[in-house]
Amino acid sequence: MAPEKGDETETQRSLKARHLRSTRRSTQGVTTETLEEAKRLAKVEPEEKLADTTVSWRSRLKELEQENSEADKQLAKQSLPDDSSTSSMIETLKSQNARMKEENAALVRVISKLSDPG
Repeated sequence: MAPEKGDETETQRSLKARHLRSTRRSTQGVTTETLEEAKRLAKVEPEEKLADTTVSWRSRLKELEQENSEADKQLAKQSLPDDSSTSSMIETLKSQNARMKEENAALVRVISKLSDPG
C-alpha cells in the first residue's frame, strides 16, 4: 500500500522523533533564569577578556621595544674585537633583531584585530 500525500514516510518520522529527543535533552533542567544568566555572562566575559588581552599584548610589545633599544645601545657601547667574533656577533644581533621585528609586527596585527570594533 503506497503512502498518501499527507503521510510521512517511516524514515521522516524517525528523523523527526530523533531530532525532538535531542532537542529535549539539550535543554532539560535549564531554567529561564539560568539561560538569561548565561546570556548575560556571555556578553560581559568577552569584553573583559578583550581588555585584558589588549593590555597584555601592549605591555609585551613595549617590553620587546625596550629589549630592542637595549640591544642597540649595547652594540653601540661595545668595542669591536677581531673580525671573526665581530661578524659572528653581527649575525647574532641581526637574527635577534629580525626575530624581534617579526614578533613586533605580529603583536601589532593582533592588537589591531582586537581593537577593531567590527
